Amino acid sequence: MHLHCTGRSVEGAPTVVLEAGAGDSSIEWSLVQPRVARFARVCSYDRSGSAWSDLGPYPRTGRQIVYELRTLLARAKERPPYLLVGHSMGGRYVRMFATAYRELAAGLVLVDANHEDDLLFINGKFIRQWETATGKEVPAVKTSMPLRLEDLPADVREKIEAAARDADPQADHPPYNQLPRDARIAREWAWSQPKHFAANNSPFEGDEALALRTERQTVQHPLGDLPLVVLTRGLPVTGPRAEQIEPERKQHQTELVSLSSAGQQTVANGSGHHIHIDEPAAVVDAIRDVLMRSANQ
Repeated sequence: MHLHCTGRSVEGAPTVVLEAGAGDSSIEWSLVQPRVARFARVCSYDRSGSAWSDLGPYPRTGRQIVYELRTLLARAKERPPYLLVGHSMGGRYVRMFATAYRELAAGLVLVDANHEDDLLFINGKFIRQWETATGKEVPAVKTSMPLRLEDLPADVREKIEAAARDADPQADHPPYNQLPRDARIAREWAWSQPKHFAANNSPFEGDEALALRTERQTVQHPLGDLPLVVLTRGLPVTGPRAEQIEPERKQHQTELVSLSSAGQQTVANGSGHHIHIDEPAAVVDAIRDVLMRSANQ
């Protein structure tokens, strides 16, 4: 797995860990990481199968992903506690990390993060992801036997390879055109890799979303008193069903604040979904705020 850490490590100070959204990687943090490195140790990484990381064991559950991140940081000797920053679906993963490894978490920044009640376009229709739950037990984490493309059935492998050939990373379209040139080139390369499409799939996403939803509805503050900033896009969503999605989105972002008794919300008024590209300074400010609050706990 690929881990990129910069900035000076200070004894007792949290290490900032950047978790990308679905389909993204460490590349999308190119505007945030250098700024955070001026005042903190900060690490971005690529989940198994993304960008420079090899494929990991299948299925790619959130449980598997957070275990791999915890193992990666430990083996790289990146010292806890960790301030966890998650964009979009990465917000779900950092929530799961903080729940699974509470003693390692110093705080969270949720960057326009996924809410389990969000309407998503799945298999040709709008649905809430927890509605796809199968009721099956989410598998335990695996520590060996990574997925290999050559082991997949020929028809599945052909579809994955076709997806890589036809991929449109939109590197020259907003908001990605705001990334440095090297980052845009890297994004195009990452999306051309068949492993990218093999890695971003889990048949248990609905079950894990349902578990998070149940926890949020039954526990007043699932994250306890961890310092938390919910950073929300200011620009409205557009497209199909926007008239329903937009008011729900605002409500859901407000609900995420109550995950912690120390939760706060900030709105990036000029930003769309990728706040860390549209307004990287807003993400940096949120990280700085949580660092300061964690130091005072």
